[in-house]
Amino acid sequence: MSKIKKSIYFLISMILLFAIGYSAYQLEMSNREYVKERRVREEVMEYKPALLTSDKSTNADAPSEEKIVNQSIIDLQEKNADVIGWITIPGTQIDYPFLWSDDYDTYLRTDINGQASTAGSIFMDYRCDKTFKEAHSILYGHNMNNDSMFGSLPYFRDRTFFLEHQDGYIYLPNENLELQAIACMVVRSSDVEVYGVAETDKQKEQFIEVLKTRSIHGSESIPKDLSIDDRFVLLSTCSYEHDEARTVVVYRIVD
Repeated sequence: MSKIKKSIYFLISMILLFAIGYSAYQLEMSNREYVKERRVREEVMEYKPALLTSDKSTNADAPSEEKIVNQSIIDLQEKNADVIGWITIPGTQIDYPFLWSDDYDTYLRTDINGQASTAGSIFMDYRCDKTFKEAHSILYGHNMNNDSMFGSLPYFRDRTFFLEHQDGYIYLPNENLELQAIACMVVRSSDVEVYGVAETDKQKEQFIEVLKTRSIHGSESIPKDLSIDDRFVLLSTCSYEHDEARTVVVYRIVD
C-alpha cells in the first residue's frame, strides 16, 4: 500500500474516531441534562397542589380571606417570585410549575432555581395576564425527547390520544382552573392568528374560526357553544415539520 493511501486511511480513521467520540460526548451531555431536569422536577414536586376534581368549584367568588387555596404555590413563590402557578395534564408528563418574566428568553434555558438548563422551564407569554382573566393565555415549554416539559404535546396530534386526554388543571395561588382540550394545531411560530393576543370581539371571533378551520381533528372536535366570552389556554412547543413548526394544544377554561 502506498504512503498516500496509508495517509488517506489514517485521516479517515481519525475523522471517524473523532465523530464517534463527539457523538458519545454529546450523548453524555444530553443525558446529564435529562438527569438535571429530573432532579429539579423531583425537588419541586413536593409543592404540587392536591389534584383538583370536577366537583370542586373555583374560588374566584369566595370572600377575600378564603381565596388562598394553594399554599404550596405561595411557598414555591418564596423559592422563586416568578412562579405564578402549576399546570397538570393527567395521563401525560405535563405536571410542572410555570413562571413569568418580561421577555421570552429568561426561562427558555433556565430552570426554576435560576440555573442554566437545556430543558428550561414552563413559562407564560409575557403579554398575557397572570390571572388568566383575558381571552388568551399562552404557555411555552420545550419538546424534550424523554417527554418531559411539553414533550407530551405532539401525542395530541393522534385523535385517540386527544380524545382520551381532554382534562387539564391550572392551580394559581388564589384559584383553581379546569381545562378542556378543544383543538390541536401545527402552526408557524410567526402565526399571528394563533399567537396574537385577542383583545377585540372581532379578534376573538377570528380566533374561534381559526380553531374550527385549522384543528388537526376537524371542526367536530370544537365545542358548538364556543363564544367570545370564553377564555383559552394555549400550550405551545417546538415541532419538526419545518423550521418554524410549533405544535399547539388549545384548552378552554371551564367556568
